[in-house]
Amino acid sequence: MVIEATSVHNAVVVTLLTVAGSALTLVIAGALLVLTPERSPRADHQESDEIRAVRRNILENLPRYAPEGRHQRPASWRKQVLHRLEHRRVLVIGYLAIVAIVVIILIVWVLPSVLTQHPHIPRSADRHKAISDTRTGMVALLAAIGAAGGLAYTARTYRLTREGQRTDRYSKAVEQLGDEKIEIRLGGIYALERLMRDSPVDQPPIMETLVAFVRQRAPSRGVPPGVLDHPVEDVQAVLTVLGRRHPVNNEKVINLGDKHLAGANLIDADLAGARLVGADLTGANLCRANLSHADLLWTDLSGANFSMTNLSGALLSQTTLTFADLRLANLTNAQLFDVALDADLTGAILTGINLSRVDLTLANLTGATLTRGSLSETQLASARAADRIKWVEN
Repeated sequence: MVIEATSVHNAVVVTLLTVAGSALTLVIAGALLVLTPERSPRADHQESDEIRAVRRNILENLPRYAPEGRHQRPASWRKQVLHRLEHRRVLVIGYLAIVAIVVIILIVWVLPSVLTQHPHIPRSADRHKAISDTRTGMVALLAAIGAAGGLAYTARTYRLTREGQRTDRYSKAVEQLGDEKIEIRLGGIYALERLMRDSPVDQPPIMETLVAFVRQRAPSRGVPPGVLDHPVEDVQAVLTVLGRRHPVNNEKVINLGDKHLAGANLIDADLAGARLVGADLTGANLCRANLSHADLLWTDLSGANFSMTNLSGALLSQTTLTFADLRLANLTNAQLFDVALDADLTGAILTGINLSRVDLTLANLTGATLTRGSLSETQLASARAADRIKWVEN
């Protein structure tokens, strides 16, 4: 029994020394692989004195990029290591392969013997069976780890492939936007819309591209009446895409200020917070659109359809609303200064608004909801259907 216990102890010591030696060897090899600097190319001792003189002259006259009195910072330790590993890719792959082989040998061959040392198994057949069972379990464990790694690698490859495909789709669609043929430009616009739906994370830059397209293609405000009553087809397509998108985080404000967009079809469009300062939207159809907190300062909205539109918190100061349709529109807390509301406000909600500087002489207030006290006696006397106003307490 003493001899057998001594043998077991010796086997354990040999096993531990083998593991420690293997680990130490791998650590030293890895350290040498990472820390050993690259050798500078040796000068050719056979070259002539004339060639060496030319090289020395070139080196001496190289431009100095470091500012006077300062020295260029040496590359960080991390960058140096990554640079070395990049240039020693074959050695790195070989090193990792050796590490994997050693780890597999230790787990499959050495570790089962160590794990079955305690409790002591007196019969050699039973001990051999225990080692075999442990080894089988280790192999199954390695196989499971390998399968998990394979799945992770496959998932990563799939993700990178999808990202590459999205990039290709985006590049191709943007290229189509610059084509001379209208049908190709429309194809590019709707391809970008599809990409926004497939990849919401790419929606903000796609929106910036589409807004830039409108700003480039649509004329500036000042087009004579009757010359361009509706946006051109590709501009209208972009407006439709922008209006029916599903907003996501990190979107920039849609800025279409100072553009001529008369007659645009923006039914049910989501333009919350949009910047439309100075734009021409005469005759535009914004029925049921969301323009909450939009900036409509100096915007021409003559004859525009805002029925059932959400204009809560919108800035409408110095806006032209002649013959605009604001039936059932929600203007709660909108800012209306120096505005002539020559519009149909039947059933509109005008609560929380300071109307002291608003001209309501030609406004139809039938069924409109206003905060009590928001109109002066003079405004009430001149307003149409003032007796049909629905008053709410402040």
